[in-house]
Amino acid sequence: MNNKYSQSNSNLNYSGVTELINFEIGLKNYNNHTAKLIYKSIHSEKIKDKSSAIIDFGAGIGTIAEILRDNYQLIIECIEIDSSLIGVLSKKNFKTFSNIEKINREYRYIYTSNVLEHIEDDLGTLKKLNNILESQGRIVIYVPANPILFSDFDYRVGHFRRYQRKELVKIAKEAGFTIEKCTYSDSLGFLAALLFKVKIKVFKNSDVSQKSLEFYDKFVYPISKILDFIGFKFLFGKNILLSGIKTK
Repeated sequence: MNNKYSQSNSNLNYSGVTELINFEIGLKNYNNHTAKLIYKSIHSEKIKDKSSAIIDFGAGIGTIAEILRDNYQLIIECIEIDSSLIGVLSKKNFKTFSNIEKINREYRYIYTSNVLEHIEDDLGTLKKLNNILESQGRIVIYVPANPILFSDFDYRVGHFRRYQRKELVKIAKEAGFTIEKCTYSDSLGFLAALLFKVKIKVFKNSDVSQKSLEFYDKFVYPISKILDFIGFKFLFGKNILLSGIKTK
C-alpha cells in the first residue's frame, strides 16, 4: 500500500507529529502503562548494570523513553529519522541516531512502540535491529492490532497496516527471534477503536479531540487494564505486545 503520509528513506518527515503531542498530553495513564509493560518485558528488574543503554527504535518525541528514564532510572538511546523529532529528543537530553546503520555496537535490549506499522519493509527493519542486538538479547515490540480496525485515521498518521498476532509472530521469527510471549493489550480499546471507525464512516471525520483522549485515558483505560489482567489480552485488543530473544 502506497501511503504518502508514511516515513521512508525518501520521506523522513513524520506526518503525525500533532497526534503524537496530543497523545502525550491526553494519554498519560496509557503511556505510563505501556512503558511499564515494556519495562517488564525486557526484564529490567533483573538488569544488574543499569548503566547499560537500551535502544528505543522510532522514539518520536520521547514519550516512552522519558518514562523509562525518569521512572525506572534506565539509560535510553534513541533511533529517530525525523529531523524535527531528533531536535525534540536532543532537548530532552537523549543520545539519538538518525538511522540504524550509524550504530557500531551491540545492545542487550531494544524496544519499539507504535513504529513498525509506519514502515513498509517491517521484516527488513527487524532484521537490522537483530544485527545490533547481542546474542540472546531481547526485543520488545508494541504495535496496533487487528486489520479490521484500520481506518482513515491510521492512513492519515502514516500506518501501512495493523497487525494480526500470527503475522507479527511470523515476521519476528523470520527476523531471527524466538518468541517469549505475544499477547494483545488494551482489550476495551478494541471496541473503542471499532466505534471510532464507524464514527469516521458516518461523519467523514477522523479527528480525535483532546477531551475524548483524556476521557478515554481517565475512565476507559483503567477498566481495560483490569480486563487485560483477568485474561482478555489472550482474546483481543487494540494493540499487540511481543517479546522475543535473538537466537539467529
